[in-house]
Amino acid sequence: MIKMNKKAGDEKYYIIISLIIGLMILAIALFFMFREYFSDDEMSLETCKQSLILRSGNLINGAKMLQESMVEFKCKTIVVNIKLSDKPAMAGKFWVEQKIADTMKFCFDFYAKRQLFSENFWSSNTDEVACFHCARIHVDDDVIEDLKKTPTKMAGASAVLELNEYLSYQMPNSQETYKKYFYNVDNPAGDTTKQLNFKTVSFINQDFPSIIDLGRGDIIISVIYYNPGLFDIFGERKSTIFPWQPLIADLKCTALLTVPA
Repeated sequence: MIKMNKKAGDEKYYIIISLIIGLMILAIALFFMFREYFSDDEMSLETCKQSLILRSGNLINGAKMLQESMVEFKCKTIVVNIKLSDKPAMAGKFWVEQKIADTMKFCFDFYAKRQLFSENFWSSNTDEVACFHCARIHVDDDVIEDLKKTPTKMAGASAVLELNEYLSYQMPNSQETYKKYFYNVDNPAGDTTKQLNFKTVSFINQDFPSIIDLGRGDIIISVIYYNPGLFDIFGERKSTIFPWQPLIADLKCTALLTVPA
């Protein structure tokens, strides 16, 4: 009887060990499958998205403030590298501007169209701004050389992008322009009530750039949330998006909420 109980105990032990080994093998297999089918950028974006969702949950009765103190943003700046091989066969003169504008739309949809901060987040200092450096755009040298073949884009040894002009174009599959979508204004230069005068607020020393000088380094696409007490240049919105170059502009962020890349 004792031997039978011992044998039954040994069998149970072997079953448990086999199950543990099987689960370990399954976990390792799933890990490598996940790494194969999802890039690091995709995993980073998904992690970031989940942290944004947690922060923007519709909580009431003071829980929002508790939520903000407990849930950290887990977001990293993505890198967009524009290569000459990206140029479409029938490309117009704005093909690089389109890639930048589409990156801006991705960033705007990803960050700006959420309610990430309650009033409790801000202090009485109305100059506070929270920044998400969503993307860093690098344009390859051979693209710059190609752009210089267009007279309006040649600027000495470098080239310029007419981003402000392109943002007045309609977005793909939409009747709305990029400017209308981002800033709720069609023609800032001609509308004295809603001009994009970023210099009137304290977080940036530059108005919206009419051109991007590719000789002055990479382009950063930042989504900026600002204290509701700050001068409201975008109506009901408490966030905006801004393309800038660190060698030209000076963006003062009270809180930087993305890991740089």
